[in-house]
Amino acid sequence: MVRVAGLLADIERLVDRIEDERITTLYEHYSPEWRRSVLMPNGNWSAAKGELVDAGALASLGALSSLLSVLGSEGSAPDGETLGALRESLDEALGAVRGDQTLPPEIKRLLVARLHDMLWAIDHLNVMGPEGVKAAAERLAGAVAVDPALRDHHPAVAKVLTVAGRIWSAFTFAGQVTEAIEGWETVATRLIGN
Repeated sequence: MVRVAGLLADIERLVDRIEDERITTLYEHYSPEWRRSVLMPNGNWSAAKGELVDAGALASLGALSSLLSVLGSEGSAPDGETLGALRESLDEALGAVRGDQTLPPEIKRLLVARLHDMLWAIDHLNVMGPEGVKAAAERLAGAVAVDPALRDHHPAVAKVLTVAGRIWSAFTFAGQVTEAIEGWETVATRLIGN
């Protein structure tokens, strides 16, 4: 529920950033119902009967989501093959952490939890978007930053940071490369006059 509530906040931020009166009107009309169905202030999920959101509100949420994914895009994700390789790197890093007998248990738990967050973000890329994966990588790096000496004394931690950096870069630069290619196509077209 917390993640869904967070997604509603993300939608609100995108609506504000785009500054289109029609999108804002649509959001303001349906957002109370979307929030009510997620937060259920006077009820609980197990007691809910029937649909929590009417079909019109749900269709509007889907349309708004599609529109915002185009207008407020966070960039693009790496291709499927690259995603598979990144996921495999995360699995290897998890194995390294779990197999490192020199890591203190609390650090091991922290790293395993953050690595699972990254796996979840990749597995739910269609919900979290590229920013969600980058944020998971940043949380992992931030968790290690509280004790930077760990990198020097624990090879598993260095491996985890390397993988997190690789994933962060893949999701950061994938969008920038795409934009550069699209920009170059425009320049090339203008240069050759077609």
